[in-house]
Amino acid sequence: MSNERPVLSLKRKPEEASGNKSSPVPAGRKKIVVTKPSASKLYRDKRDAREQNATTVQCDVTPAPGTIVPSPGMHGRSPRLMSQEDAIAIIRTHWPALIDPEHHGCRLMKIGILSDMYRDVETRKLNLSRKVLRRCLKTITRTENYLQLSMPGAFRYGTDGQVAGQVTQEEHQFCQLRLHEKRTSSDIEYP
Repeated sequence: MSNERPVLSLKRKPEEASGNKSSPVPAGRKKIVVTKPSASKLYRDKRDAREQNATTVQCDVTPAPGTIVPSPGMHGRSPRLMSQEDAIAIIRTHWPALIDPEHHGCRLMKIGILSDMYRDVETRKLNLSRKVLRRCLKTITRTENYLQLSMPGAFRYGTDGQVAGQVTQEEHQFCQLRLHEKRTSSDIEYP
């Protein structure tokens, strides 16, 4: 056996045989450029296709009463508010002490009642999701009737129907501002 072994090296031999004096090949990976449309263009194309399909397909199915139907502009998302009647019906079913018998609406609720309701749902094992409860309270507390109830010194009630606080002057001013915004935004007429 011969002990002569070829020496391995990482150095390249000059290209004498080819006779080309072109630039050497970079010692890295080749970059592959892929051209594809931007994400915003893809989104616009999909949206236009959906709108075109929505305008061509018409159906005369009426939803069952009490169901929430998303508007066409919501792209499959459910709306954040429910009807006032549905919201009051949920409160009347699970917390009847919060319903005012004279006005058939909700009494002023104490600050932080949502966490009390969450706790109550868990302890009583009610079939009511957090999302529905949150939407219910949002709907009720944004109505004109509820905002008009907030006068300085008016009582706030807990889930058990007991007095749990009073409306302060700052809370009253905030409610008046919300009421004013609600009334001025509803006065706008669209063509």
